[in-house]
Amino acid sequence: MFGATSTLALRIILQQQESVRPNPVESLLSSWGVACKKSFEQIRGGVLVDIPFEQGPGVTFKPNLFDQFLVAMHRTAEFTKTRLLVYRDQNFEPMAGFRAQFELVRQLADADPELIRRAATEGVLLSEFPVSVQSAFLDFSSDPTTKAAFADGMPLAIRLYEQPTAQWTKPSDGSKQTTAVSVLSTGVSSEREKAAKLFASASRKTTQITQSFLNGVDPVVGPDFDFGEGEVTTLGVINGKLRGFPNCAIRYDYRFKDQPIFIKGSFKAKDLGLCLQKVATAVVPAEAPDLRTGFTKARAKLMEVAGRFTDPSSLYGTSTLDKSEYQNGSALTVGELYRKSPYFQRITKGMGLDPKQDVKLGATLGLAIISPKLYNGQPVGGTFLISP
Repeated sequence: MFGATSTLALRIILQQQESVRPNPVESLLSSWGVACKKSFEQIRGGVLVDIPFEQGPGVTFKPNLFDQFLVAMHRTAEFTKTRLLVYRDQNFEPMAGFRAQFELVRQLADADPELIRRAATEGVLLSEFPVSVQSAFLDFSSDPTTKAAFADGMPLAIRLYEQPTAQWTKPSDGSKQTTAVSVLSTGVSSEREKAAKLFASASRKTTQITQSFLNGVDPVVGPDFDFGEGEVTTLGVINGKLRGFPNCAIRYDYRFKDQPIFIKGSFKAKDLGLCLQKVATAVVPAEAPDLRTGFTKARAKLMEVAGRFTDPSSLYGTSTLDKSEYQNGSALTVGELYRKSPYFQRITKGMGLDPKQDVKLGATLGLAIISPKLYNGQPVGGTFLISP
């Protein structure tokens, strides 16, 4: 009897805990509701936003940086006199891993040579690059904090450099390992100061899409719907409201039924249906291009620029390593490299490397995203190695 009572009591406790436990999806959408209300509060007319929940928690942006918000969130915008529609950009394909790396290197190699030269010396603001490069960089970083910081106007500086590496054999299993010998430290004050100076000296032009946002839209006369200050709902719920209006509701793939939508202000039913059509339009399936095509040539082009300007003494963790040693693929012992690179010694500590063991030096392409400060208490950017 006691056992049955205890089991029942435990079940009740677990049910109570489950009922009060935060729902991660609801919390995520709630954060977008708060962010959208704040970011679109100056728009007097209707606003419909295809919420980019796949990018993480809600992101706010400054009105004069609306274009950066669109880039970071993979969205496009459409204005009429009475409403603003923000929806998924069919021309942007979110990428990750090696595909993101291939695309970024290809985009960078095609960028203005002067921007690349500056990226290899003092650095370049990400906002100075074409939109395609901005998008590729943010996808490559795969960091929600970096994307949110960019959307909110945080200055992000891009550095391009030659990264010394060492290839060695792991004693435990005989596998070949390639490790950085030094890094460009994105957290040191000198690099953050460079980023701050770049931002302070930059002259930013207002894009046409941002100017349209600043101009705003007017409320529609005689609306069929008024969503007030805004709410988070779904495409299916909105479409259900349109069924009471002839020829306004849409037919769509029901996989879009639960697509989260932020909507505020006033709409005519017909125009609201047209907005839903844009949101419910999927990319037509097709064979994905092989992004490796041209990657080796593009990477070599960037490596040549980076190798010309990189000063090994500016890299964190290297004291006496000479540029010719890693550019010519010199062979050293582990003990010799330990003396030249305290950084390499630190990251291989405890791996059982024999000081007499051979290592082969080399170089790869390094990219860094640097910000002058934290964003909401979180570090932004980082250092990335571009593998051959």
